[in-house]
Amino acid sequence: MKTTDIDHIFSTLRLPKPDIELLAFCGGNKVSKVNAWVNNLKTTQTINTCNQLYQAIAQILRLKTTAPERKAMLDELFLTAYTSCLSLGKEFLNQPLSLPEPAQKSAMLGQAILKSLAAGYLLYLQKAYTEKKLKDTQLTQAAEAAHSALQCLALMQLRNQQLYSQATPIIWRYANALIQLTDHLNIGETLVKSVLPECQAPTPNQAYLRIVALAGAQLNQLTQIDMHNVFNALGQWSAILKFSDEPTTFWVDLQQDGAPQSQKRKCSPESGRIIHIDFSALTRQLSRFIAGDGPAIGNGAQMRLPLEINLPTVVHLESAWSRSSLRSDERRTSTHTAEIIIGFQQCHSKLSGVDDFNVFLGDNISAPKNTDMLTNLMSSLTPADNANTKTTHAFTPLKVTTQNISKDGYCLLWEGSQSVRIHAGDVVIIREHAKRDWGIGVIRWIRQLKQHSILGVQLIDTKPQAVGASCHYKEGGYSDFMRAFLLPGLHSHHNPSLLTANLLFNEHTKVKIKANASHPPVQSKILDCQITTGKVKVFELQKVDLSNQVNSAQMHEL
Repeated sequence: MKTTDIDHIFSTLRLPKPDIELLAFCGGNKVSKVNAWVNNLKTTQTINTCNQLYQAIAQILRLKTTAPERKAMLDELFLTAYTSCLSLGKEFLNQPLSLPEPAQKSAMLGQAILKSLAAGYLLYLQKAYTEKKLKDTQLTQAAEAAHSALQCLALMQLRNQQLYSQATPIIWRYANALIQLTDHLNIGETLVKSVLPECQAPTPNQAYLRIVALAGAQLNQLTQIDMHNVFNALGQWSAILKFSDEPTTFWVDLQQDGAPQSQKRKCSPESGRIIHIDFSALTRQLSRFIAGDGPAIGNGAQMRLPLEINLPTVVHLESAWSRSSLRSDERRTSTHTAEIIIGFQQCHSKLSGVDDFNVFLGDNISAPKNTDMLTNLMSSLTPADNANTKTTHAFTPLKVTTQNISKDGYCLLWEGSQSVRIHAGDVVIIREHAKRDWGIGVIRWIRQLKQHSILGVQLIDTKPQAVGASCHYKEGGYSDFMRAFLLPGLHSHHNPSLLTANLLFNEHTKVKIKANASHPPVQSKILDCQITTGKVKVFELQKVDLSNQVNSAQMHEL
């Protein structure tokens, strides 16, 4: 790449112009003053600390100083700023989809700090490069600066996806500039000793590939916790990815501010500055994990599966990073309204007409008690209410618009501002315009836009029945009854299915199913798992006849 090309790249970044002589936040313009100020921060007060860091970084960007001094000041702030932005997540994660104003401000504050840090390191690189001070002895410092900036951009990318929002163009403008600069300086494979103890992507190239992998992972189909687990795993897995001379898995146009594109969805153009990224070694290893095989060596690195990455997440990632399949079923455009209710307990109460799960089971039910940790977790997902009288809770459905419909699901537009928690993987029941019955499905993906949200719902069954289910333990006895859904299936020759929460129930296990308080449980067996998300599973079920316990009219008399 020619020198003039690098100059042009810096000119497009619109970095701040240094115009101040003194840092007001620490009363000086030396690294020692910044160090003393950082050491006096009360980092346990996350929001207050982040507000101070944002103002401090903004001043360092404007300070008239040498390139090495600027980098040293940013390095003093980096660890505290990065970890504070991680801690800030508790202020806006696991919140309603339409974030309350305080949560919105916290999310924006964290992103602004990370963006400013990245801009600061770019400003250092620009000045060092234009002053021709990047000699051999300074190239390691340049690699450190590029690596730290890319670490900030990776966390920004994760936060965008955890909030189901659109990608910020500045992430790719900065990241693409950095990877071109590191390529020009031949420092992309320089090993960097990061101050972040959990950092396992020790080169600028690996840090960039981590951002590419996050963007291509279709994380809007996962829960926020699973997204963070993937983010952490990619600290290690990015070492298995590599750049390619030929079209392969993903491509990026470095002259644009757009996210990576799948080669199978859209072929790379012949013009532009295109780079290709090969995920084949990574997806082959994920396939080994799915098959139950152990780790192997890929691109000179051994890949391990972290304990927090569950099998459904592995299956999802293998698909997102390899097949990236397009929907084949026909979709019909629609502008009709529909009603939805979201959440395992809420959907169960609506379909059964009974709020209190103890009442649903009947007072005479006495299930075996077990203090096993999984049982406790399961109870928190599907808790039995404490009330002793039958109540029918008037859950108010959300009003949505069906943008398109297929035999497998819906694309729904929600313009409400209610305080509702909606996450990928949640159970949802839906009643289309002018229809009487509720269908059941799972939210496969979410896209949060400025004025509305778009939900992708996979339809599982059109006649779900709320039931209680208890599973058999290998050591003997049955678990407590928990909320579940019996799905009769769309065709009479198919076995029914059982939809449960994603804990405790496993394939080829005996179960007891209870349809209502008036009849005893029916014994059956769950077979293969057909669908899984981060929150629920759907199992094929041996033939079970509950018709003498509840009829369809009772099921949908809501």
